[in-house]
Amino acid sequence: GEAEEAGKAPVRLDFAPQYVALVRSGEKQATTRLISAEPHLASVHPGQQLDATCERCTDAWSACFARLEVVSVVDQSLSELSDELARDHEGFVGGAADLRAALHGFYPTLGEEDMLSVLYFSRLPSSAACATAPPESSSHPQPSVGRPPA
Repeated sequence: GEAEEAGKAPVRLDFAPQYVALVRSGEKQATTRLISAEPHLASVHPGQQLDATCERCTDAWSACFARLEVVSVVDQSLSELSDELARDHEGFVGGAADLRAALHGFYPTLGEEDMLSVLYFSRLPSSAACATAPPESSSHPQPSVGRPPA
């Protein structure tokens, strides 16, 4: 692995609350983003580690709920998104139509030919702590404290 660039804040990949469980379970292994709306993701590259966050979550997951490693980044237009991507990697059982509908919800002005970046990722073992997570308090040795039920 590459040495972490010192002093650089980890890149955060923010997910909507409905996707947290899918990412944590490994069912969701890709996310499709409009980079012009999230310019901090423009430099993301394979092998990079990201903090998965859920800024709209009201619980402990808002800071960071998983550590992800980027597998590949593929640029595609909205019209090119496939059922395979949507079902097998993004976790949308309805296929590409569901994925497109979700993207229009996040990016209302999105057009058919607008370029998107599909970030394929793998979830690192839960022992790989989030860079943004608060330090564990030594008064709670049991790791199960404060965890939501599975």
